[in-house]
Amino acid sequence: ENNDWLLAANIPLHGEEILILRDLRKENDAGSGQDDLGVRIEEGIRAYLKSQNQSPELAQTFLLELRTIMRLVLHKKLHLEMMCFQKVCSLGDAVYQVEATSKQLSLKKSLSDGYEIEFAALNLTNSIFRRSSIFLHSKNKQSTTSTLLSLELFWN
Repeated sequence: ENNDWLLAANIPLHGEEILILRDLRKENDAGSGQDDLGVRIEEGIRAYLKSQNQSPELAQTFLLELRTIMRLVLHKKLHLEMMCFQKVCSLGDAVYQVEATSKQLSLKKSLSDGYEIEFAALNLTNSIFRRSSIFLHSKNKQSTTSTLLSLELFWN
């Protein structure tokens, strides 16, 4: 009812931790601080990107884009209007390129000249997906790997 989105992570020998994206009806949630898990995820991504000689500022961008993607995925439940025309969909200021096959729906958004984020909905059955992935890709052709980060989500 409060339009929060929760990501529960079970960590072996530690227990469950929860990441909360508060009130997804709003584009950003500047009013609330990030929870402990969100801070640790951002710090971990920042350290990883730095070790890969990538911009550590992308850690915060990745988490902000996670919020935008969840707003897009849940737009009907949140009563938000998504506009689609040909192979482009937008929600607020976020604009995504759409690619669809019978087994996968992919939404890509350019973050800069060097990076893009992708949401891929997999295991499509009757317009419902059970698994999705969020990727942070490098557009640098000289990079040893084009995918810098990925987050796998399973829906029930």
